[in-house]
Amino acid sequence: MLAEAILNEEQRGPDDWLPWSGLAAALASLVATIGFLARFRLPFATGMVAVSATVTLAAIVAVAAPGMLEQLMRPLFFVAGATTFCAAMIYDLSDPMRNTLRADNAFWLHLAAGPLIVHSVVGAITGDEVDITFAQATIILIVLFVLGVVALIIDRRAMLVAGLAYLGIAIAVLVREAQVDTGSVFAITLLFLGAAVVALGTGWRSARRAVVETLVPAGLREHLPTIRVDPK
Repeated sequence: MLAEAILNEEQRGPDDWLPWSGLAAALASLVATIGFLARFRLPFATGMVAVSATVTLAAIVAVAAPGMLEQLMRPLFFVAGATTFCAAMIYDLSDPMRNTLRADNAFWLHLAAGPLIVHSVVGAITGDEVDITFAQATIILIVLFVLGVVALIIDRRAMLVAGLAYLGIAIAVLVREAQVDTGSVFAITLLFLGAAVVALGTGWRSARRAVVETLVPAGLREHLPTIRVDPK
């Protein structure tokens, strides 16, 4: 499809070149970030490469399949997020003690992967509708719970942080469906959301220990980040 688009370039008007200019900019950004990473070896550059690669992939789709980008955006972002997540896990599993730059590289890759995965999954549930239903809110909570378990197992909070806004929206919908007056919905939502954040912040290590010891086979635990004990 990309080759066909190039062959038909003489039939293009000025507006038709916008996807090509976007692709050129995306490729330039990708090359620049890869060069920066290769030269300076700074961990945050791995996240920049992941983001640039995702944008470049979207630009390629815009050129190869005009008009299809909006329809393919969610699966494209999910694949990009899942790929970035796998790359982050390669770094994490190679440094379970998190004593080297590999752990820092993993951090930035998780930071890039989290929003891509969460937004694409939640978008698939809601269909990008602003006013979600009770059933959709329930499914979102289940999805966020599963992602939270994954976050605990791998000891990374990126997906949880990316899902906080959706968590708040889902809680607000559930509270509203409980026939709570409109003026109290916002306050109750903030209360539940704040309680969840505080609980995760203070009880993260204990919760992680419980989840890992319950769900992860003993043979795999040694490859995961070390379970730290809360100071007494």
